[in-house]
Amino acid sequence: ADCNEYLADVVGPLTTVKYFRTWGASVTALEQLAQVEGDLTESDVVAAVDAAAERLGNTRAVCRRAYVHPLLTDDLDESSLREAWSGARRTEQLSRGERALVRLLDAAGAA
Repeated sequence: ADCNEYLADVVGPLTTVKYFRTWGASVTALEQLAQVEGDLTESDVVAAVDAAAERLGNTRAVCRRAYVHPLLTDDLDESSLREAWSGARRTEQLSRGERALVRLLDAAGAA
């Protein structure tokens, strides 16, 4: 509650901690999926969600339903993910995983 109150004061009333948790979980899942060689399988998606869940301290089900973006799970387009990852470079502000997620969301019109 304290963190949400702080964010509301600094960023705006609609910003909550969940935005940051969702971002972190989605970046973690994307980074995991990008490291898989060969075709992605459902077990690769499960492993990526598990990594995100561990980072957040949540269960797999909660993390998949509430924190990892569906473009990385239910609506996964492997070629789009690979393209986003290959074109992403680390900057002073964003990691490679964060840049790849921005690229993936932009390409899908979800940003």
